[in-house]
Amino acid sequence: ILAFFLGVISIFVLIVLAAIIANQFTSRKKVIIRPKKFYSWLIYVFCDFLVSFYRMKVIVEGYDLIKDLEGYELVSNHQSMLDPVIAINKTKRKDLSFIMKKEIMKSSFIGRFIFNAGSYPLDRSNARSGLMVIINGSKAIEAGRPIGVYIEGTRSKGPDLLPFHDGSLKMAMKAKKEIVVAITDNTYMIKKRFPFRRTKILFKICKVYRCEDYQNKTTIELGDEIKNVMIDNLNQSREKYNNYR
Repeated sequence: ILAFFLGVISIFVLIVLAAIIANQFTSRKKVIIRPKKFYSWLIYVFCDFLVSFYRMKVIVEGYDLIKDLEGYELVSNHQSMLDPVIAINKTKRKDLSFIMKKEIMKSSFIGRFIFNAGSYPLDRSNARSGLMVIINGSKAIEAGRPIGVYIEGTRSKGPDLLPFHDGSLKMAMKAKKEIVVAITDNTYMIKKRFPFRRTKILFKICKVYRCEDYQNKTTIELGDEIKNVMIDNLNQSREKYNNYR
C-alpha cells in the first residue's frame, strides 16, 4: 500500500506542477466555448489519478448509449465532490465540463484551471448569472461539447435525492440536443472507507432524451420524469449490487 501511495503522490505532484505552469498563461475573463485541448487533457489525467487514489471500483453501465454522441447535456444526481471526477473518467470525454457554483470557480488556482478547461460558474443568487450559464452552456453543446449538470444544485451527501432545479435543463432544450440521464451512486461512502477499504461505485447512463422526446414538455414536466428515471434506476441498482457491499 505504501508503494502505491508513493507512486500516486508522485504523479499528483507532476500534475499540479503542470497545472501551475499552465495557469500563469490564462485568465478568467473570456467565456470558454471551445477549451484548449491541453486543459481538458490535464483534467482528464487528474480525474484518472483521483479514481485510483481514492481506491474506487467503478461499475459502468449504459456507456453504449453515449459512445457515438457529440454535444449533449449530462444530468445526474450529486452525492460527493468526486462525482464529476467519475463522470469525466467513465464517459471517456476529455472535453466534459460542468456547471459549478461560483465559490469553487473563485479559487485562485483550481478555479482558473477549471474555468479554462471549459466549466461555467453559477451565482445562484443572481438571475442574470443563471441566464448566461444557459446561453453559454447551450453554445458549448451546439459546438459538440458535453456539459454536465447536477440537477439537485448541491450534494445530497447521502443516498436520497434532493429537490431538482429544473431550469438547468434549458441548456439542451435551447440547443435542441440530447439530454443524457445518469446516476452516480455510493460516492458518499468514500470518505468513510478511504484509505483502508475500496469503495464500489456505480456510474450508469440510464436514458437519452432526444429533442423530439421532450420538445412538447415543460422543464418541470421533464424534470419530474427524469427524477422518476433516476429513482427507478437507483432502486434497481442497489438491489442488484446488494447496496454495493
